[in-house]
Amino acid sequence: MHGMTGRQRTKPAARSRKAAHAKGESARKPVTGIVRIPVALDERLARLARQTGRSKNFYARKAIERLVEDTEDYIVGAAEAKAARKTFSSDEVRRLVGVDD
Repeated sequence: MHGMTGRQRTKPAARSRKAAHAKGESARKPVTGIVRIPVALDERLARLARQTGRSKNFYARKAIERLVEDTEDYIVGAAEAKAARKTFSSDEVRRLVGVDD
């Protein structure tokens, strides 16, 4: 930026991660990864892809997305449940349910 003359470069407006996620898109450039799967699973995946006209990559990505979302939801739910958990003494329980000795 120092020494630049004329038109300055500007970054395009970035879409929010949430908006991109809602459309099933990544907010960043996709990365390529390698996952080792058993031959039998690969054969099932290939058959599914042929039958539906989708790619194996499509199904692998959707499965990973679902697993990550479900696991994130579980972690949040478990943390909220743990934070909300309150213990009661037997005297408090008796008072709450209206049982007096």
